[in-house]
Amino acid sequence: MKIDAVILAGGGIEESLKEISGAKSKGYIEIAGKMMIERAIDVLRDSSGIGRVVIAAEPEYMPQSVRDKADFVVQPGSSILASLESGIRGLKGGSDVVLVIPCDLPFLTVESVNDFLDQYRKNPSDIAYAFLSRKNSESKYPDLEHTYVKLKDGEFCGTGFIIIKPEMIDKCSEFMGKLTKNRKNPIALASIFGLSFILKFLTRTLTVRDLEEKVSKISGMSARGIETRHAEAGFNIDKASHYHEALRAVKGGSF
Repeated sequence: MKIDAVILAGGGIEESLKEISGAKSKGYIEIAGKMMIERAIDVLRDSSGIGRVVIAAEPEYMPQSVRDKADFVVQPGSSILASLESGIRGLKGGSDVVLVIPCDLPFLTVESVNDFLDQYRKNPSDIAYAFLSRKNSESKYPDLEHTYVKLKDGEFCGTGFIIIKPEMIDKCSEFMGKLTKNRKNPIALASIFGLSFILKFLTRTLTVRDLEEKVSKISGMSARGIETRHAEAGFNIDKASHYHEALRAVKGGSF
């Protein structure tokens, strides 16, 4: 089963990145001689598990050479979820599940994509998110800044890999809306997740399985976390320090 893919490439760019690169959007920053958006689509095209590819990005910024590699190019939305919805609509149906990646993964590899798809196929769910251990991240990129969550299973950070069933978009939007609305209200968050869940998190006895079960219950979707061993999946360019770290990685032979 081939899985269709959406590349999220809309939105602005941090001023410091714009000054360094001259790019009007993050995806058009060049790392190792190639724009990140171009690397993303080339990797997806080289993956045997990927079917159609749609890019959600402002078309006026996109070189024709990149546009020609995609099956569809659609206007992005005003948020990540809105851009995802636009990308899924752009596929015009026929997708059972969709892989979603951002455009700013400078060292994306075919192996990291295929591994995520293979693990998903072994145990499908409505939504799946790849996470990366601190050990695997720092073994390849020791100086890269990440925000790690400490669980009973270990220390982990997020990545840019998500798989979702298109019919789950509304439930996903509703769930993310709840979290965003109450992100600065501990009492409201406790009411959503439950006091015992919060206490387990604070005492570092929370497990990945606990998270899967809680998100599934709250959102109404079957949710699954998939651990990736590929550090490239967690290296994205959000600010100038990430850009300089990517250049050091290239110079040091880590790519």
